Amino acid sequence: MREHFAGIEAVDDNLNVNLSSNLLIDVDDEDHARATNYVTHYVADREADLTDPEGARVGGELETARSITRWSWEFRRVEGEWLISKLQYPEPVLLRKDVIDDL
Repeated sequence: MREHFAGIEAVDDNLNVNLSSNLLIDVDDEDHARATNYVTHYVADREADLTDPEGARVGGELETARSITRWSWEFRRVEGEWLISKLQYPEPVLLRKDVIDDL
């Protein structure tokens, strides 16, 4: 996930914030499980003079989510330890056309 969003930030000078849900895990058997989680991607234009209540610089206002994606995971237990065996590229659930058209 970190690699995916780092790629976006590498070409996008806006402020990007990603809010991730917890993983909802389904155990298939003793050694296999699947999970799903959702990530909401917020974007804002940078604003030079915007600060938080403690005076720290904030990049912009995050009012509109650009997208919501669904992430699918597969796990397998090896020698008693759960490992990620597959992480699928995110599936778009919501892409806001009005936001994306402005990019």
